[in-house]
Amino acid sequence: LIKDMAVVFESRGISIKSMLITENDGIFNGTVHLMVKNTVELDNVIEALRLVNGIVKVNRTFVRPISG
Repeated sequence: LIKDMAVVFESRGISIKSMLITENDGIFNGTVHLMVKNTVELDNVIEALRLVNGIVKVNRTFVRPISG
């Protein structure tokens, strides 16, 4: 599954900033922070991830940068 996700990112030149995968009772949950150029690119990668066999759900979450 991770390999398939990497193909999606690499084929689009998307940089992975971080990835966290957890498991509970055989169910895996992952959070991936990506560096994209714009929302169109983000929407395209989200749609591609939804087509990966084994991925059940893809959500977009906005994380506000920490100012400082």
